[in-house]
Amino acid sequence: MNHYSNFEPITENGNSFAEAKTITAENGSLVQTQDKDVISEGLGSVVIYDTWISPPITGQNPKARYQHGAAVLQEKMYIYGGNHNGRYLGDLHVLDFRSWTWSKVGTKAVESPSPVNIAPCAGHSLIPWGNKLLSIAGHMKDPSETIQVKAFDLQTGTWSMLNTYGKPPVSRGGQSVNLVGTTLVIFGGQGANRTLLNDLYILDLETMTWDEIDVA
Repeated sequence: MNHYSNFEPITENGNSFAEAKTITAENGSLVQTQDKDVISEGLGSVVIYDTWISPPITGQNPKARYQHGAAVLQEKMYIYGGNHNGRYLGDLHVLDFRSWTWSKVGTKAVESPSPVNIAPCAGHSLIPWGNKLLSIAGHMKDPSETIQVKAFDLQTGTWSMLNTYGKPPVSRGGQSVNLVGTTLVIFGGQGANRTLLNDLYILDLETMTWDEIDVA
């Protein structure tokens, strides 16, 4: 990934800092990516940290939002869904780090006698998995009883709902999700009725089976 040293650095107290390191944003918070420094994204803006720089973003900017899912894959950052002025979003956008260009990702309907309805959501987690993006959980206008796992295929441009087995966690948003090998580790969050949760689950992505971990 390039360091984009041609950007004009921000000057602080009359001092100019020459080196700029590339960074990425997830869910509007600070994220570490490999040996790079940290990046932060606010509502509708992207900045680079080592010196703070606003890169020359071009293209079709997504709406300002929060509680969106974000994932970095192959020098691109994908953002999906989120909350805009109290309205759940269901759009998918990509920021190319090589050109700093936003573009909207087109989605195709799956040819099926019973098409999948992918509802707008916020507070979900977006995880890269092979050539797919997994969207886990999230708040929706009409919440489901249990966590939903959706997959976006980057090659076909289609969404699908993944079937899981075992006892799935209850529906939630704002949870912590990490990919460890072939296992998703999910902790906490806020239930559909906005109660705080303190449970721990794992999802084996090879068998698509849920297990609850007893931490008592």
